[in-house]
Amino acid sequence: MLCRWKVFSQGASSRAAQNFEHNKTLCTKLGGGLLQGQEHEPVCSMRYGKYDMHHCGCEIIAVYNVMQLLHMPQDLAQLICEFEVNKLAFLLDSALFGSDPKKLRRYFDAHGVGYEYYTDRQHFYDNASRSAFGIVGFWINTYSKHPFNKFSSGLHTVAYTLDRQSGEVSVYNRYNGDTRARVYRDMRELIDDRRFIAGYLFPNG
Repeated sequence: MLCRWKVFSQGASSRAAQNFEHNKTLCTKLGGGLLQGQEHEPVCSMRYGKYDMHHCGCEIIAVYNVMQLLHMPQDLAQLICEFEVNKLAFLLDSALFGSDPKKLRRYFDAHGVGYEYYTDRQHFYDNASRSAFGIVGFWINTYSKHPFNKFSSGLHTVAYTLDRQSGEVSVYNRYNGDTRARVYRDMRELIDDRRFIAGYLFPNG
């Protein structure tokens, strides 16, 4: 683990400590398997920063799901706390806007997870078949010439699995109310003309 990466300890902020105590109780109600829509209990009531996970938890859920796919399952309460104490939130520590998809690299580096990182949409498309699963973050709105419109609509980050034969992409937590994976013909259909932020491929997958 990198020396600059913090794990939960007595030095954690009081908010992170309080959230951890709250979240670890709810973690006992988690079923096995991958997480789907973030508006379902108990995940929706877990706390991240000043907000509930149903509002700002998509990046955390994406990382949780990928760690499951890598057969490196993580405790969700601990994972949330690590995001807080290492300041992976987007813009504000309150987590009002969720986490920064580009900062997820720090989590994977700290946990010794190999990955390929992309910020160019076409480059990501061209290499997506290198892994059976990954993470992609994008602005929710479709493409706009107005530079601030992308921010006002929010962003979303999801984990997915790829069928290498058909090219179909099964996406977890695509929408908050989902109870199962959403299937898209390919990566292009998933992202459509939304603004691409970052993508991660896990070549060992």
